[in-house]
Amino acid sequence: MFGYMMTNDKMTCQDSLSYFEHQIKNSRSLNTSGNRDRKMFFNAMYQQIENLKEKL
Repeated sequence: MFGYMMTNDKMTCQDSLSYFEHQIKNSRSLNTSGNRDRKMFFNAMYQQIENLKEKL
């Protein structure tokens, strides 16, 4: 989830909290990951950058 938003809506705040808690629960640190996991992560990030550059 990229970007910022401001809201006082209770349901939106609760949904956002649930989303971030789920992301944290299912994430893993790059510091403790192996080379294969780091390579997969950075290759995916580089691909996203290239896709965005093509759209510009």
